[in-house]
Amino acid sequence: MCMLAPMNILELSPAQLRRAARIKEKLEAAQAKFASILSVEVGTGRNAALAPAPKGKKPHWTQTPEGKARAIKLSWRRRRMA
Repeated sequence: MCMLAPMNILELSPAQLRRAARIKEKLEAAQAKFASILSVEVGTGRNAALAPAPKGKKPHWTQTPEGKARAIKLSWRRRRMA
């Protein structure tokens, strides 16, 4: 790992300061884009149920028809065994 000597900002040239400012702006834009990508992906895919619900709304989960049929079959199976 490369260790840089501490820099005194007063010793930098105006060109170096402008370059540093451009790099910082690009980093901030990339971080904002990254954050927006993550916020979009939180509500989609397999982990959508794990995403926090918006304020003021209760989380609402629905059961698929296949899951409902599976639950009915399981309940009948348990009743027959009892």
